[in-house]
Amino acid sequence: MQVENNKSSDSTFTGTVNFLWVILLIGSLLCGGLVFYDYVNEIIDLNTMMVGPIFVVLSIFTILIPPYYKVIYANRFLSNLIRWFVGLACVLSLIFIYNFTRNISPVVYSVKFLWEEEIDIEFRENNTFRTCNSDMFSSSVSYGKYQRNNDKIILVDEIKFGMSKMNDTLIINEKGIDFTLAEPWRVSSGTLHYVK
Repeated sequence: MQVENNKSSDSTFTGTVNFLWVILLIGSLLCGGLVFYDYVNEIIDLNTMMVGPIFVVLSIFTILIPPYYKVIYANRFLSNLIRWFVGLACVLSLIFIYNFTRNISPVVYSVKFLWEEEIDIEFRENNTFRTCNSDMFSSSVSYGKYQRNNDKIILVDEIKFGMSKMNDTLIINEKGIDFTLAEPWRVSSGTLHYVK
């Protein structure tokens, strides 16, 4: 009877450790993927600064905690390292492919507006745009769609401009692309200048 109880408690302990190891592995891979995504998109914010150390800690625990599979103890560290590395490589590859396919279309207009903050917009051939908003402490990237009508760009998705957003119709001219804001925020209108 005692032998059966010991086997039951051993299998419960083994299942718990394996479950914990899988949770740590998934957390590590998600954090690593988020850090990599922010890095390739040049995003800097508080989340990136906090997720980086969490990624390191979870990765260390994932590699050091031995899951109780039928592997001899001497090889557990190496097997954990290989599982973690292969998982991370898969996640990073998927993020790279996703990011590459979003940015594959050639840029038609690349424009920029500077004030206390900065906004960079790339309008692409496939009627999508990529916007990067930057300030002293952070930057963010967003994507959206637009339609072109002669010398007008009609935004299907909104573009944030500080605390406001741009109106949906932009005018293309020789100097750049003119815009107005839905609600004035430090400026009410301006010109996004072409980037050479």
